[in-house]
Amino acid sequence: MVYYNEIPPPKALSSYIKNFWCLDIFDDECKAKTINVLADKFPRLVIQCLDGMSGTKYATTLEEVPFASICGVATEHAKYEMCGRYSHVAIRFYPHAIKEIFGIDAHYALNTFLDLHNFWPSDFILKVMCAKTYHEKIRLLSDFILSQLRKRAVKHDSLVTHFLFNGYKNSYRETMTDYQISERHFVRRFKQTVGITPMMYRRMCRFEVSLHKLRTNDFNELVDIPYEFDYADQSHFNREFKLFTGLTPTQFLSLQRSVEESNSFLSE
Repeated sequence: MVYYNEIPPPKALSSYIKNFWCLDIFDDECKAKTINVLADKFPRLVIQCLDGMSGTKYATTLEEVPFASICGVATEHAKYEMCGRYSHVAIRFYPHAIKEIFGIDAHYALNTFLDLHNFWPSDFILKVMCAKTYHEKIRLLSDFILSQLRKRAVKHDSLVTHFLFNGYKNSYRETMTDYQISERHFVRRFKQTVGITPMMYRRMCRFEVSLHKLRTNDFNELVDIPYEFDYADQSHFNREFKLFTGLTPTQFLSLQRSVEESNSFLSE
């Protein structure tokens, strides 16, 4: 039995948090499961909540993943293994939030899990783990993040934020002209805030919409998707898709997937 739910953030955090999500897998059998994580422009925080569980491990190395962690933008796909019962509460941040909430340059969290204990008090993390309901866990997390933001007196980088939500849709050259800033200076600011270059972000946005098309079967022929989103050709689309997922589009469509959310799915 699987429980998965997404919860919107409070209004005061809506510019930093896309959503909270909760996952419970009630399986007493020690049956191995794989979490397939795709490239994702949304950083995330995950707190695993079951005492004595086996937790998650990198599928390739079987190295333990911190049970309370933050991960920045992920440009790489990865697989993680778990078995038995599993539970977590998690946050999906907007791309600029890691720097503003945790006070680190975002490239330090790129494609890696950082132990949350290095940023937040251990007793607070334990309090979240032990809270009886997901609504209580989310309330604790929301209140704590708001207090952190007040302490930091955070200032948005307005150009980076504009590019994240609007500027990436336009011609890159025209956008730099509109911003009245050199490309080199903007790339440096963007990498500090988001962890990747603006051009990589544009590629990930294009991948995201093409992935949605595949997931929702919103296409007549697979060959239509590359041209709709300005890939050079089908081969270009296949290479880009495999870079971000580890699968070709055809393989992805044929794979049995369960508990899908924005950047991952569960398989057995």
